[in-house]
Amino acid sequence: KFSNTASTIGDENTAVDLAFMPNIAPPHPVGKLKKRYPEEARQMDVEATVNVQLLISENGRVKKVNVLGIRLSKSLPADKQKELIKKFARETVLILNGAAFTPPIINGKKVSVKYEMPLRFRLED
Repeated sequence: KFSNTASTIGDENTAVDLAFMPNIAPPHPVGKLKKRYPEEARQMDVEATVNVQLLISENGRVKKVNVLGIRLSKSLPADKQKELIKKFARETVLILNGAAFTPPIINGKKVSVKYEMPLRFRLED
């Protein structure tokens, strides 16, 4: 539902899923990800952990962001919770679309990968 594609690439089906390759060093963001904290969440003192699956091209660019799940730091009424989850999902996609990661290398060759990671929104960030 929250999927967003930065550009269409034909290698999504051939991307290596790192979840099945435990001895491969995972890609890391190049520099610091610029977090944009949803203002309403800040006012309500709510933090979040967003689990995402990224499609990272062989040059380290994020090509696709899939939000897998979002956990908020406190219980809220259902309508407020739903609203904040949408806001955190939107910010996550904006933060990660086109972000640069270290190029994934498997057997000495740069490859595109699917990579799952948590993105944490903390009030002190």
